[in-house]
Amino acid sequence: MPESAFKGTVKEGFERRYTVINERDFEKHVPESVKEKFRLIFNNVAAWIEDGRKKEGKEPFNNYIVINLDEPYVNDIIRIMKEHGHWEGPEIQECDYCGTPAQKLRPTPFMSDVPACMCKHCWDMTKEEYAASHGEEIGDFEDYPHFK
Repeated sequence: MPESAFKGTVKEGFERRYTVINERDFEKHVPESVKEKFRLIFNNVAAWIEDGRKKEGKEPFNNYIVINLDEPYVNDIIRIMKEHGHWEGPEIQECDYCGTPAQKLRPTPFMSDVPACMCKHCWDMTKEEYAASHGEEIGDFEDYPHFK
């Protein structure tokens, strides 16, 4: 099932595989009465995972680099991950107008720009401008029949 926290990001439609807790947020926002209980339970869970990985012949634990999806360089990271076969989930394409990765792109409404495609953000901006300048509606992004 897709993770609802990814809605509106380049990970929209992906399932959650990893859970990351910002240690500073943990210290700042979690009540003291809960912190020690959490640490005990988490350490037990981590030990079971490490033992299971050892039995599978793997390293007991992995280390990761965490990148926020709202970083300005996230598109570069995604491109590199794709090049090395480490981008799983729905195919991501780039909007021909803004360069933002998106799972859904819609063909441009402008004949002169065919075969260019737009992301929802660009479509919504174009829709407003088009209606204001031409007095016509180009429809909602989601109404594209291939999305059904």
